Amino acid sequence: MLAMVTHQDEAHSDLEYLLLDDLFELLEEPADAENRRAILALLEFLLTTGREAFSAMDESDVSSELLSSSQWRRQIIGLHADRDRLYAQLDSLNEQLQNCRNPRESVNAARDAVLVWINRLQRHRRQRLRVRRESAPRLRSHV
Repeated sequence: MLAMVTHQDEAHSDLEYLLLDDLFELLEEPADAENRRAILALLEFLLTTGREAFSAMDESDVSSELLSSSQWRRQIIGLHADRDRLYAQLDSLNEQLQNCRNPRESVNAARDAVLVWINRLQRHRRQRLRVRRESAPRLRSHV
């Protein structure tokens, strides 16, 4: 199960990193209304695919054996809360971009916010992978 989930997670990560690279390129271009529309479309896609991918991983990641352990349950609940915060931040950024009247200001602010968000996403993925690796022996011992 770990190999399948890790492969699924890696495939989503690859797509996400490509999209984030595209987003960076857009953020480096001169800010105008067309550029802002492209950024908003990309953010919307990231929000949708990210949530769908995390939901699929949650279903395959969390077994009843792990949830029966208070140590793992706390870590898994913490990861889910962290993931929800990440996407709430991206939602907020998306909303700010939509509501800002000045494309240049909104794109400049988005550039900094996206950098912060990516660092948080990378930290979240490392924590998720650590929990998955540390819990794998426990899952195998119950099979």
